[in-house]
Amino acid sequence: MVRVVWSVSRAALSRVRPEIRPGAGVIDVSLQIRLGDDASGESVLRADGVELLRERHAPGSARLTRDPERGLEHLDIAGVVLCTRRGDEVIFARAPVLGRLGIEGGRYEPSPTKDAER
Repeated sequence: MVRVVWSVSRAALSRVRPEIRPGAGVIDVSLQIRLGDDASGESVLRADGVELLRERHAPGSARLTRDPERGLEHLDIAGVVLCTRRGDEVIFARAPVLGRLGIEGGRYEPSPTKDAER
């Protein structure tokens, strides 16, 4: 499993998802991706205990590559996420899935994911 967590403005998220309580501060938005041996998978996006999105990915739609010399892992699922990790640390992440939910554009920093699994 690959897990990426972003800190997003609670106000921005509650404007597009009424099930998220409005308020000040930030909220963690977690994207968990399970990959199958045939490059299929499933993505689940959650915030505040609420499932915002669940999608299945067809065989061959997920591309996971490893660069053992640099200790990097790259994941690309079109329309969902493109991320690079070193161990459990997210170095770069672009998440079209956030925009598809209607979350305002901007820069959302990945949060540390100490409990990330591979």
